[in-house]
Amino acid sequence: MTVRGTPDPETGMLIDLTLFERSLDSARSGLDHRLLDDVAGLGPATLENLCAWIWRTLADSVPGLHRVEVFRDSQGDRCSYQEGMG
Repeated sequence: MTVRGTPDPETGMLIDLTLFERSLDSARSGLDHRLLDDVAGLGPATLENLCAWIWRTLADSVPGLHRVEVFRDSQGDRCSYQEGMG
């Protein structure tokens, strides 16, 4: 995940990493130990659909979400989804 924005003038942070981690945990729990074909709202289990699903899952809880990228190390594949694409 990539976030972008203007740092908070008091903290210097774009996003509180604890809140960011909670959002990521929520998305992970929707995918972890599941067949991707059985994940509600994912559609066919493609890297493109996985990126878009993660985006939709995180968009409301991660301010400044800019990019979601998924890697499939076993085949060297990657896909990314960026703001303004959905």
